[in-house]
Parts: sequence; structure tokens; C-alpha cells
Amino acid sequence: MRKILIDYLGKIKEVPLISSKRDGQERIVKIKGLFNNKPEHISAGVLSVKENREYELGNYARVKGGLFKVKQKERPLLKISVPSWKAYLYISLFNADGGDGYSDDEIADAQKFIHENKLASLLKVSEPVDGEITCVFSRRF
Repeated sequence: MRKILIDYLGKIKEVPLISSKRDGQERIVKIKGLFNNKPEHISAGVLSVKENREYELGNYARVKGGLFKVKQKERPLLKISVPSWKAYLYISLFNADGGDGYSDDEIADAQKFIHENKLASLLKVSEPVDGEITCVFSRRF
């Protein structure tokens, strides 16, 4: 089972992550063992759009209501430089635009690359340099 780091009342501990799902641009996290006296109790928290971005970047993010903060354990990253058009295609696919304006073959190739490399999120995109853009992706565990 995946683990997650939590900061509860200033104490950091590692607990089991039951689920972490995006709901639109927010994220719902469910963890077990937040309270020492109830180790089997499942707690849930919602991360706002801003806090979800911090979470995806590997930083601590405060749940709505402020009871605790969560942080992913180190997540593997993939950093690649691709032609500008391909970077814009990845941006389109990760923002749920579906690759509007790109051919079916280009979309299929990009989706195959995403699946084979287990890419979870597009975290950063650089400014174009000589027609290429550097993209940083997080990977699924």
C-alpha cells in the first residue's frame, strides 16, 4: 500500500494512503491512521486547486479546513525536451482538451508515450528555446 506523509499538529508521520483522486481540479485524499487512538479510522480531506498543485509538485498541501497537511513521498519525475508542437499536444492532453487540432496518429503516439512511461501529471513547461520545450512530468508509482 502506498504511504503518504502528514503533518498533524506539528508532528510528521507516514500513514497508509487509501485513495487519492482528482475531482475536477481539486483532489480528495483518504488516509488511515491520522489519530493514534484510532489506527483503523479513515480520514478524508479535500485539496483546493492551489493546494493540489503544491501536492503534485511534491510540497506539503493543507486540506480545506486546515486540520492537517499532506505530502507525497518522493515521486519519480521525467524531464524531456520535445518540439514545441509536441509539448503543446501534451499540454492539451493533460488539460483534458483531447488534443483538439492534432491528427489521430499524433494523439495516439502521445497517448502511447504517456502510457508506456506511466506519466501522471505535467508539472512544468519551459519557455520555447530553438523550437523545443522542456516538459517535466510526474510518474505513477
